[in-house]
Amino acid sequence: MERKMRQEANKAHKQEMRAERREERLHSRAVNAAVHGNLGQAIRLESKSQAAGQRAENAHHREVSAAATANAIHFSQHHPHHHPHHHHHNPPPPVVHHHHPPRPQVHVVHHHPPPAAGYPAVPPPRPGYPASYPYGQPPYPR
Repeated sequence: MERKMRQEANKAHKQEMRAERREERLHSRAVNAAVHGNLGQAIRLESKSQAAGQRAENAHHREVSAAATANAIHFSQHHPHHHPHHHHHNPPPPVVHHHHPPRPQVHVVHHHPPPAAGYPAVPPPRPGYPASYPYGQPPYPR
């Protein structure tokens, strides 16, 4: 396929060169016709010259496209892709956390008024509370 594209590019290049030579020749003839007063022929020849110039441009585009395709085929078949090697770097150093001394714990002491008359000072034991609690009942907060 690459060879076919190279042939297409060469063929288009030859067509481009031929069309450019024809464009130049027709333009020269058109100028010569105009100088000699033959304006009708000059217009006709200049029109043909412009058409040849357009053919040369089209051939040039075909040439460039075919050459690019041939190069792409060549490089895809003859030059393997090189994938970058994966380098394993050492892990980053651990993040150093600055430890601050613990904040002092604040114990808030709540002073409650003594219980009202008839209200038990110590709540009754909860159901299922272990009887083996040291010193009997747990202390009731005051």
